[in-house]
Amino acid sequence: MSLIYDIKYKKWILSMVAILTLFLAIIFITNDRNETDHFRCGIDKVNDIDENSYNTVQIGERCWMADNLKTTTFKDGVDIPRPESNTSWREAGNNKIGAYACYGNRNENCEIYGGLYNVYAVAEGICPEGWYVPLDDDWKELERYMGMSDEEVDLLYWRGSNLATALSGEPDLWTDPEIGTRKDLNSSGFSAIPAGYRLSNGIYSWIGQRANFWTSTIDASGWRRTIMPESSESVRRTAAAKNMGFSVRCIMKDVSR
Repeated sequence: MSLIYDIKYKKWILSMVAILTLFLAIIFITNDRNETDHFRCGIDKVNDIDENSYNTVQIGERCWMADNLKTTTFKDGVDIPRPESNTSWREAGNNKIGAYACYGNRNENCEIYGGLYNVYAVAEGICPEGWYVPLDDDWKELERYMGMSDEEVDLLYWRGSNLATALSGEPDLWTDPEIGTRKDLNSSGFSAIPAGYRLSNGIYSWIGQRANFWTSTIDASGWRRTIMPESSESVRRTAAAKNMGFSVRCIMKDVSR
């Protein structure tokens, strides 16, 4: 009788151990998931490696940052070089070194507008874990969702209509006050702001008038988007020199793709 009882007791103990092990494994797997698995786009913010916090927005099926990136650190924890002189900016580009700038070399402009990164910085990785700089195709997906036709989306230069104002935010930052009176201002929630850009020769230009964004589609040149609601409701798609400095947005990785 005692032997039978001992055997049953040992089986019960083993069953309880198995159940507890399974329970702990489920908890571990759940906690170990990438944070994007339970991220509430449009509600939750995302932090970069420097603990800068960014608003997010759902556009179609994708989750985008609704603020310009301002990190000063590569994804691997290394500081991103910040060449201030025109000569050092050119040299960084010529040597294919990732770099960023604050418009006019003023720190407050990075706080307001985000950094201006060359494409080599984009290629090295500057988005938070689980996010990446959108491809040219990701931008096309956004543009189609906003109403751009399939015939236009693959074209170069200015394409589409009724897009620029809907993608633009922060009316006080644009030099044209009329932009702030438009009913469809930032109806997308994308909140593009006119950060301007830094040319290959180091000169800064177009703050208050143009928003330029790198894509991570890089070949002989880098590919970008330009939004300029002051003069066009279209969105411009062009190649650009890799050592130019543009704004960057990040998009959440879609694990289903």
